[in-house]
Amino acid sequence: GMTEARRSLCCQIISAQVFSKEDTKSTKERTFVHGTTMTLYEEVRAALRESEFRPKKSLGQNFLIHENVIESILRLLDLDRNDGVVEIGPGLGFLTRRLLQLAGQVWAVEVDEALVERLRQSRWAAEPRLHLIHGDILAVPLTQMLPSTKLKLAGNLPYSISTPVLFRIFDWRAHFSS
Repeated sequence: GMTEARRSLCCQIISAQVFSKEDTKSTKERTFVHGTTMTLYEEVRAALRESEFRPKKSLGQNFLIHENVIESILRLLDLDRNDGVVEIGPGLGFLTRRLLQLAGQVWAVEVDEALVERLRQSRWAAEPRLHLIHGDILAVPLTQMLPSTKLKLAGNLPYSISTPVLFRIFDWRAHFSS
């Protein structure tokens, strides 16, 4: 059977992945980027036009384009400046920049070299509270890279790796508060 700790962790992660249709339909929210106002969808389109980057199907890459989904994740995390957060797969950094507004420290683990380079060139890359880790969340030695304090966990996981990631997170459960 499933232990109580494992059940609790799975419920927290599953609740972070499930959103109402209303949450995922709206792309009307606008953000201010490069001197102009655009939706997250428009930001993704612009990012793809500006670079040679193309999402890799083999990595199951998908990008958050709904501000309501990001808000739901942030609500579930209930962050303050004392919190540290590990973000799995920051991608284009839409959730990352919001995490930096609310949390004390953010460790963002990204496997795709092109996305890591893009994040290194972003306007928040110089932020000392952002720790960008280029590596596969299933393989990086997080215990060597993270502080000993309890951290929170966030991410927009590709469905194709969600099960192995959940088991890896379960192995690290002592490091996470939520």
